[in-house]
Amino acid sequence: MKVLLSSNTPWGTSGYSTQSRLLLKILKWMGHEVAVYAWYGMEGQRLQIDGFDVYPRIQHRYGGDAGLIAKDWGADVVLTLQDIWPLPDDFGDSVREAGAKWAAYFPIDGVPMPPAVERQARQADYRIVYSRFACCVMDETGLDYQYAPHAVDTELFSPAADRAALRAEMNIPQNAYMVLMVAANKGYPSRKSYPEAFAAFRSFQRRRPEAVLFVHAKQDEAIGAGLKLGQLAYQLGIPAGALRFIDQEQFALGLPSSLVADLYRTADVLLMPSMGEGFGLPIVEAQACGLPVITQDCTSMSELTCNGVACPPLQKFYTALSHWQFIADVEAVEGALEWIYRRTPQETAEAAALGRQFVVDNYSLEHVANHFWYPVLKHIEETL
Repeated sequence: MKVLLSSNTPWGTSGYSTQSRLLLKILKWMGHEVAVYAWYGMEGQRLQIDGFDVYPRIQHRYGGDAGLIAKDWGADVVLTLQDIWPLPDDFGDSVREAGAKWAAYFPIDGVPMPPAVERQARQADYRIVYSRFACCVMDETGLDYQYAPHAVDTELFSPAADRAALRAEMNIPQNAYMVLMVAANKGYPSRKSYPEAFAAFRSFQRRRPEAVLFVHAKQDEAIGAGLKLGQLAYQLGIPAGALRFIDQEQFALGLPSSLVADLYRTADVLLMPSMGEGFGLPIVEAQACGLPVITQDCTSMSELTCNGVACPPLQKFYTALSHWQFIADVEAVEGALEWIYRRTPQETAEAAALGRQFVVDNYSLEHVANHFWYPVLKHIEETL
């Protein structure tokens, strides 16, 4: 079967890039011929990389012209890994006119399913979602679908052999209690709950002066595209010595996944109380490294949180997509930080082992490939 994977560049640093990279491995393992439409992260001309034909973005910002690539390459299936609501209304028809079928692999990050998402989902020949939460939302629509969660490279994302040495290498004080955020600073309101997370950290840091907040994100986005996180921290009174951002020049150039794994290995807790998640890769990546997580008890985050706390949301928030997401409760997040801080060394070690095993058993690349993608791809191939 010839599969055109339409998504972010497989060599990029976004969550979609990470999954594109792993999906290419899965598709190759299962004997399918694969090409990539890298409509985000590549311009110029068609290339061949690692044996795959890779097409650059043609014109549509979100790959809405994938039908042209499918026709040129002779694809049987166009597998889109992305939000589907920005695609053109005739996207499914354009793919079928090119002689292919459309398999939509897409997130749902609130309730109910947004009308724009459902409209596109009804066009798809195959629907694949990647959280159990999304399965529940899909059940309400009456549409048929399949489930294949995102995968994690559990060899790359694994506990540190020598945490003290790694901290010294990364210039992180040995006695610091490191609270880590790995979340895109994008859009307003902040879907990653930066204001609430920063406020909770500030309250926690007043009692625990050794606490340091390390942020893997853009520090000061332009107005309308994200928050000025430095200004937010200043207004909340977070001391300069208690806040660190990833090197902004290196971040702009693109940082390898291995560095993110090292951040998980050196931190004490991941703070990620998002308003809503389609999946939430950092949650499982962190737990694979033995790191506890603080999330919200909503959308996909509930099912992913094993080693840590899923905080009850404060209230609902109605989005521009016409669905509900959830505002984080600052006091609940602060309480979760304190609860994890007070764990004994034995409790920390036991929870770390439990969390890693949970990820290995449910989200490792081999498990996801064999238990989920194999039947999904077999079904598609048999019904073409």
